[in-house]
Amino acid sequence: MNFKKLIFHKNKDNQFAMKSKEKYTYLPGDDKNNHAMLRVNQAGELGAVTIYRGQIAAQPGPNPTLQAMLAHEQVHLDYFNHEITKNRARPSIFYPLWQNLGFAIGYASAAVSPHAQHALTVGVELEISDHYNRQITQLPDGDLKNKIQQFKNDEDHHKDMALAGGAEQLPFYNIFLRAVRGGTRLAITIAEKL
Repeated sequence: MNFKKLIFHKNKDNQFAMKSKEKYTYLPGDDKNNHAMLRVNQAGELGAVTIYRGQIAAQPGPNPTLQAMLAHEQVHLDYFNHEITKNRARPSIFYPLWQNLGFAIGYASAAVSPHAQHALTVGVELEISDHYNRQITQLPDGDLKNKIQQFKNDEDHHKDMALAGGAEQLPFYNIFLRAVRGGTRLAITIAEKL
C-alpha cells in the first residue's frame, strides 16, 4: 500500500477511513488490541527511519554507522507496513507528520554536534526499548512477539553505539535526554490513538 497516496477522512459513521486515489478503502475500527500496537510501531519505525535519514543528510560525508542503523530501522518499518496491510489496521493519521518531524529532528541533532546526534539516539532508543518491552510481556508467543524482541535488541544496540559515540558528553545531557524521552512518549501516545 502506498501511504503517500492516501487521504484520511471521517466516513458517514464518524470513523476514520482512508481514501486512496484509486478507490475508497474502509478499514475496521481498532476492535483488536494489536491494531493500535501495529499502528504505533509502524509510526515509531517511520520516525526512526526518517531521523536517521535526517542525520545522514547533515553529515559532511558517508557515515557507515548511521547507514547500518538506518538499514535496521528500514527492516523494522517494512515489517510493520506489511503487518498493517495484512491485518487491515489503520495507520496513524499523522503519518506525514512523523515523516517530516523525524527528518527535521534528525537533521537538527546532527547539525548541532555529534554529541547531540548521539544523545537524541539514546533518548529515542531508551523509550522505544521500554515500549517494546511492555508489548513483549503482553503478547502471546508467535511471530509478532519474536519480531518485536528482535527489533528491541536492535534498538538496544543502537543506544549502546550512541553511548559509545559520546552522547553523555553533550552539555545538559540529562535535561536533553528527559526532553527527548518525553517527546517520544507523547508521540507513542498519539500514534496509538490516532
